[in-house]
Amino acid sequence: MLTKSLPPQELDKHRANVCLVMEVMVRKHDKFGWDQMNAGMRQMIREDWLAVLSDYPVDEVRAACRLHTQEQPNKVPNEGHIKAIIVRERGKVLAAMPKQAAPEPARHEPTTTEKKRVAAMVAEFAKSKRVGGQA
Repeated sequence: MLTKSLPPQELDKHRANVCLVMEVMVRKHDKFGWDQMNAGMRQMIREDWLAVLSDYPVDEVRAACRLHTQEQPNKVPNEGHIKAIIVRERGKVLAAMPKQAAPEPARHEPTTTEKKRVAAMVAEFAKSKRVGGQA
């Protein structure tokens, strides 16, 4: 998770970049009336985007925004739409990767001593059954 792995200064820069991507999307679609909103409303929208998208690399967020615009040019995206696209695209990458077969478990070949011990146990068991079922 980026929010836990980045040092504070890098995390601040990352979060600022995510906000920039969000503001570009909002202005591109301009259905929020971004410029008419008060500062508190704009901050709430930023915080919502950051809460959902801060753990994703900015390049992925930006690419998901581009895909959303191509796929649904008349629909204003929210952070949930963008996250869904990121998850979907990651799934496509994973599905395209070649599957690796699990390695065969190592087989144990019994030693001559083990074979003799098993044979002796089988013979002893068979002998006890012939004698009347007593061990």
